[in-house]
Amino acid sequence: MMTLRCNPTDSVRITSPFGPRNFSGLEFHLGMDLGPIVPGKEGDNIYTVADGTVRVSQANAGNQATGYGYYVVVEHKDYCSLYAHLQKLEVRVGQKVKAGEVDSTGPHLHFEIRECAYNKFWEKGKSKGEYKYVIDTQPLLLKRAFYYSIFKNHKD
Repeated sequence: MMTLRCNPTDSVRITSPFGPRNFSGLEFHLGMDLGPIVPGKEGDNIYTVADGTVRVSQANAGNQATGYGYYVVVEHKDYCSLYAHLQKLEVRVGQKVKAGEVDSTGPHLHFEIRECAYNKFWEKGKSKGEYKYVIDTQPLLLKRAFYYSIFKNHKD
């Protein structure tokens, strides 16, 4: 079973869940959006959820259709995590990161987990805009909220 060493933000306030949604037409939301602890306040810290290696640190990968803005992808042992809508990029490709390290800040976070190595990360599914290995992150976050508070300031 996949577990996270910490949550990607201090807030677990879900502003848009994983799954189907009507956002100017029906679409499938590949991740979940987490709002800041204080609504309307920008700049919440965004943390790496587990030790890994940064594979992407850029804006939209040249593809405006993704809507990610500034985003980071970290490859972990058995999965990859994606952090989008960042205010700036604090990490670089190839950098080793530890769970709980601040990657950036943001007014809200779009967070995804894909259960695959990075070499399969961008594989498309059958539906428009779908990626094959995306999973629902909400159960992981809600189960880990207390665990996160223990490790938030923990250094290995």
